[in-house]
Amino acid sequence: MPQLEQFDTYLSQIFWLVVTFGVLYFTMSRVLIPRMVSILEARVFQVESDQRRAEETKLEAEEFGSRIAYMVSNAQMEGDRMRSEVVLFEREKTEKRLVEIERQIADNIARSETRLAEQHDRRLRDAEKEIAEVVQKVLAKVLGSDYRVPVAEVRHCVREQIDALPDAQAQVAARQVRKG
Repeated sequence: MPQLEQFDTYLSQIFWLVVTFGVLYFTMSRVLIPRMVSILEARVFQVESDQRRAEETKLEAEEFGSRIAYMVSNAQMEGDRMRSEVVLFEREKTEKRLVEIERQIADNIARSETRLAEQHDRRLRDAEKEIAEVVQKVLAKVLGSDYRVPVAEVRHCVREQIDALPDAQAQVAARQVRKG
């Protein structure tokens, strides 16, 4: 059988198969695998290095964030302090201004009351004079032209009548008349 007669070619094929696999094994074990191992180790080292840097950066960022939060907190406290100072200053200024305005109003009221009291007193005196003249004329006509009623007595009677008035303003006016 011719298929079985190729036994001598099998030996050469087996030989070249062993040589080829030997060369491939040698190349893989001595060249390719060490390169792949070194590449993988470099990658692992790079990943670990990147993780360490990421953790350091994260810690720095947290520290920076806490410093910023501290600075913001201080700025807010300073702003609150400044705002309260401004409010206090403005309140004091407003209170001083209010006191000044109240004093001016009180002075104006006092001057107005004084003017009104003076006008009232003047009018009461004028009214007393006129009433006294009218009373003297009426009494002169009733009792005769020779009879004269003393002016002080007439004024006294007019004051008594004013005092008897129920109106509070009339009473105040009467007190003013008595003082004057």
